[in-house]
Amino acid sequence: LANNTVQGNVTSNGGGGLAVEWRGCGECEVPAGRVQLWNNIFWQNQGEGGHDLFFVLGVDVVGSPEVNLQSNAFRFQGIVFSGFPAPAFEDNNIDADFPFDPLLDSDLRLQGNSPLINRGNNLITEVISDFPDTDLDGLPRIVNGVIDLGAFEFQNSPPVANAGEDDTLPMAMTVVTLDGSGSTDQDGD
Repeated sequence: LANNTVQGNVTSNGGGGLAVEWRGCGECEVPAGRVQLWNNIFWQNQGEGGHDLFFVLGVDVVGSPEVNLQSNAFRFQGIVFSGFPAPAFEDNNIDADFPFDPLLDSDLRLQGNSPLINRGNNLITEVISDFPDTDLDGLPRIVNGVIDLGAFEFQNSPPVANAGEDDTLPMAMTVVTLDGSGSTDQDGD
């Protein structure tokens, strides 16, 4: 599972953001599997078993499952491992409050001051052979050399300066005031 944003989900059991259960068939033993999570955001999810992430090892499973968490953002206290020991978290997982763009509300795009920009792991492009070159908006997936966390790559569009119509001013001892009220910054930064 790579470069997803899972936010604001509620469930009556398991994990609000993601629940994974390894379970045998009762009459047979099933080998434990592997889950890899790369460059994802799990935030403000609610579930009875665990808030953001819930992993449980059921009966009739042989061995311990492998859970690989690479460059994800979630509340560390919002993750539950049941039936097997919690894996060591990689150094690049983030346990922090982070902002989404308030102007876009539930759009889930990162703001310019987000700590999740350029915090992903580019190795995902080698792990998944057909990893997309674009994000969900169809824009470049990697900007400034390092992939962002979540579904959308922060593009940081440059501001547009607009001081109004062109005008010729006579050169004299006159004070000229430029008004930038027509200027815009798509990203608000």
